Amino acid sequence: MARMDGQLALVTGAGGGIGSATAVALTKAGAQVALTSRNPDRLARAAAVVEAAGGSDVPTFVADFGDASQVHDLMGWTTDVVGGLDVLVNNAGANSATRSVTALDEATLDYLVDVNVRAPTILSRGLIPGMIDRG
Repeated sequence: MARMDGQLALVTGAGGGIGSATAVALTKAGAQVALTSRNPDRLARAAAVVEAAGGSDVPTFVADFGDASQVHDLMGWTTDVVGGLDVLVNNAGANSATRSVTALDEATLDYLVDVNVRAPTILSRGLIPGMIDRG
């Protein structure tokens, strides 16, 4: 991975798996990372892992992407607390315990669309202009 010294990155879905591993890789490449997850315990553990990999004072924000108001709160926090971004990693996602579309109820479908489509679109639409301005 190329060096990313001085760049600020937000990793969504950072509570474990790919998100946590991505945050560690970005940290090792020199980026300052901020993390978000819907699970506060997993988020705290991920922040500790990132700090152990060389990150310092890793900012975290708990948000459930099924709730658009929390996504908007995250955008405000990213600007006000983190200070803007250079990199946005839209990693958060949800799936259904019901693996069959024929058994999927509408409430679950709405949640899946909110988390997997609406939230990353809102974040990208809201944060990319500032990223462009930062260069």
